[in-house]
Amino acid sequence: MGKKIHRVFVRLGESDYRVIQDLAELSGTSKSEVVRYAIHFTRVLHDPELRFRDVVKEHVIKIIKENADLALDMPFIDVVKPVRELAKLIGVDLDC
Repeated sequence: MGKKIHRVFVRLGESDYRVIQDLAELSGTSKSEVVRYAIHFTRVLHDPELRFRDVVKEHVIKIIKENADLALDMPFIDVVKPVRELAKLIGVDLDC
């Protein structure tokens, strides 16, 4: 037997819908997958047990120590570890 699926209907303004569309195009995934990812990403990053050093990729920590200005100009997506990895650190099961 598979996972139970829940359907949730939300009202979105035009700008919110465009953000979801843009993220789906950028990531090459569906709009549904973008919404699920956003929910998990928000859940994980708001966990009080998660520390800055847990979130930042190891090579970026080295860059920060050597040249903080360079690190400050890096795209956020290149700085943070994958959400699944962060979820494991804090014991959150991402069931997707």
